[in-house]
Amino acid sequence: MVIASKSLIWSPHGQNQFLCGGTELKLYEWIPESKEAPGRVRYISTIPEITLMMCADWSPDPNCPDLVAVGLTTGRTLLVRMQEHALTEYPNAENAAHQRMLPNKYPSLGVKMSRTSNVVSFSKNHPNLLAVGLDKVRNEPCLFVWDISRSMESYTPTGSQTPITATFKEARSRIDTTRSVDFFEEKGKFGELPAGLASREVGPIRQYGSSEVISSCAWSEHASAPILMAGMANKYLRVYDIRADSNPLQFSTKAVYGTTIDPFNPYRLASYTEEGIIKVWDIRKHTDAVLTLNPETKNNLSKIVFSPTQPGLLASLTKDTVQMHLWDIQETCSLQSVVHSVKQKRVDEDLSIPVLWKNRKTRSSTKPFASFTFIPKLDPGTPHRLLGVHTDGSFEAVKIEEASQMTWQPTGGMVMTGRKGLMACQPASLMDLKMAELSLQEESPSDQTIKQSKDGLLAKQLERDISVVMRKRVVGGYSMNCEKNISIIRKDRALRELWTWMKISEQMAPKLSKVGNLDYSFHGVYGIWVGSQSRQKSSPAATPRMTSPRISRESSAQNVKDTLDEGDLPMVETSKPLQRNVALMACGLAFDREGFEKELVS
Repeated sequence: MVIASKSLIWSPHGQNQFLCGGTELKLYEWIPESKEAPGRVRYISTIPEITLMMCADWSPDPNCPDLVAVGLTTGRTLLVRMQEHALTEYPNAENAAHQRMLPNKYPSLGVKMSRTSNVVSFSKNHPNLLAVGLDKVRNEPCLFVWDISRSMESYTPTGSQTPITATFKEARSRIDTTRSVDFFEEKGKFGELPAGLASREVGPIRQYGSSEVISSCAWSEHASAPILMAGMANKYLRVYDIRADSNPLQFSTKAVYGTTIDPFNPYRLASYTEEGIIKVWDIRKHTDAVLTLNPETKNNLSKIVFSPTQPGLLASLTKDTVQMHLWDIQETCSLQSVVHSVKQKRVDEDLSIPVLWKNRKTRSSTKPFASFTFIPKLDPGTPHRLLGVHTDGSFEAVKIEEASQMTWQPTGGMVMTGRKGLMACQPASLMDLKMAELSLQEESPSDQTIKQSKDGLLAKQLERDISVVMRKRVVGGYSMNCEKNISIIRKDRALRELWTWMKISEQMAPKLSKVGNLDYSFHGVYGIWVGSQSRQKSSPAATPRMTSPRISRESSAQNVKDTLDEGDLPMVETSKPLQRNVALMACGLAFDREGFEKELVS
């Protein structure tokens, strides 16, 4: 995680503590809101004697809840135990002086060539593994993976550990390592080292990316495999399984910044380009991004992060803006995948396809933000919040408006979650239903009822919903009877014209739809007019049924006498008199003199 000005790193140990990086690395505590006071931030301590800091990450190992890795501008990574510097009260002159007396050296992980550290990242499921990404140096690797259990005395990692293969055992002999701790030479000045801080001279167990700048990296939260994703060389997103020497999975993309893992999907990650376009990836589908998000303000995107408690919620921040952008991502699947899954009689993870449901912004603040993080919800009843740090160093908790959860009723209404419980919304025609009397449970208190919405505009909108409209038509007898359907949907012009044409076509079909040997039953005007000429270009099902390829003028003249009454209106001479008359019949416009007069009067 890159420490830009005032960046935030939340504790992974279920505590309301976080680090704020800048010119100094400080530890704070978030005190949740209560009935007596709003939420606030309390200062705990400053980690002393750390300068030239660029990035940091908090160890997820519960055995070392105070361990922090800090990357420097020199390329070294310090392993800091915060417990020895934590203050139980606000700082004062006495304990500040005590901090200055502490040793100013920490165990560190060194590199051969000095350059800036861009990112450090602990693996959540393999907490002994630490990835370090650096700026590029010619002919030197820039992405390192360290096993800190080999670098710190008295360190026993929790959880699964990466097997030390023959490759790892030979790493020390292959890699040109440096002294990892400078203060061995100064040991006599400070006496014995504190327990857990002693370090051994070891090298990284893996190193990648020769002469390639590392812009970001993150570990997958897959339960078994130590999989590392990294944005490299400003043009690749690579996925490494550090247990093997095989070639990495590679995405060709400029979205190499801010790599972050979806905590609810170990195969999914997000990153963004220098222009600020956010891309969501699935490492099982390495051809292209599965979702692309385009913020309104693309330039200077500084951070993206998935919510640790709400699936599909991604937040982003543009540098020096007064609000954060929220992206609600939902899961869907293709029809082909569903059919395949049903045939296999199983649910396949591959079916999941992310789609953007909606995007929104938080309320505007009075000052621009430098960084932000999600505040973990320790209590399910607490509101979802973001903690932002302003460019002046002050903190602000930003409440996220929760999206209402909705479910549709068979009658066309819906029930949704609200600030004060559940609310039922009915179409205007069903407002007389007493939904307010329905309880959530038989023994639930009187205040836990489904309240009936009295919003007239919402009721009218529901009344026009297609599910409500379809139900009303079915109740009214809407089926395949043209006459009845026309009476039911008389207010819908498009449907009324459709069923009117169906009615006329039914009447024409037995005797009036043939021109010569061509049958134009249930064909439209265009098909009637050009039928015999266009049949070679159309599918057999769409062309008139024929027994002869042409219509002779003699057969047409005879059919005119057979189909047209003496009272028909005179027509301008045409080469297709019968086609014209059949087309007019299909439109309901084949009037005789008397019918035409009536139409004019009406």
